[in-house]
Amino acid sequence: MKKVFVKGPFLTQSGYGHHARTLLRALRTREDLFDIYLHPINWGKTSWIWEDSEERKWIDSLLQKTIAHATESNNQPEYDVSVQVTIPNEWEKLAPINIGVTAGIETTQIAPNWIEKSFLMDKILTISKHAVNSFVNTVYQATNNQTGQQFSFKCEKPVECIHYPVRQVETKKLNLDLTTDFNFLCVAQWGPRKNIENTFNAISCDGDTSTNDMVTIFSTGIAKNKNAQNKAIPESLKFIPKNSFIFILKIHKLATVISLNDVIFSSTDKVPNEISFFFIED
Repeated sequence: MKKVFVKGPFLTQSGYGHHARTLLRALRTREDLFDIYLHPINWGKTSWIWEDSEERKWIDSLLQKTIAHATESNNQPEYDVSVQVTIPNEWEKLAPINIGVTAGIETTQIAPNWIEKSFLMDKILTISKHAVNSFVNTVYQATNNQTGQQFSFKCEKPVECIHYPVRQVETKKLNLDLTTDFNFLCVAQWGPRKNIENTFNAISCDGDTSTNDMVTIFSTGIAKNKNAQNKAIPESLKFIPKNSFIFILKIHKLATVISLNDVIFSSTDKVPNEISFFFIED
């Protein structure tokens, strides 16, 4: 049985956290082959998962086992394989075999330090062909400081694309009773860096507020980012055309009440998985 050391933000409510938990679930299906140990890391200021679920108890048991293993080995534990779910800047050589797992970056070229970190890995796994191309097609011209000879500085480790698994869900009719002919669904996090302002502006025909548009927003809230989110939402509301409905699908238990001039934005308190309706009046 191989000792597998997994480093990642698997306790955080983040995209990389979900990615890390997906990997853990895959390893869990073959516990006859893999002896799993964990090293949790933070992911920015995102909060940690709070559900008292069977999976969380299983993760906690692995953390306790990891601590016990480190204690028994005088804080010098040895593992056969490390799997590191994080940005390449944080990859390390932690075992004889090291696998880096990353979502990559939304550009066609990766940074030189990512290439440098890739040398520590035996294989790189990412989630899209675009991310694969960013790794394999990035080439910098470098110079050997000792000989002065120029060479191509690039990732030379194998990079493979493994897509996220697709959930099987049953569709449900929401019965929204929409009266407009054209309706726009936006699935996004309403918060900093997500460019919701330009999304609203595009939906409203580039600022033409004479039309009545139906806007659907899928919003998520994170406890540690509540203040930042509260600042971002009023700014976003400035771009919403008047006489527009906003639907917010709540998937969290945090209530938010924000006032902005004649606009009042509020959410139903502590009612998860509920659709809340708001109307922006003239």
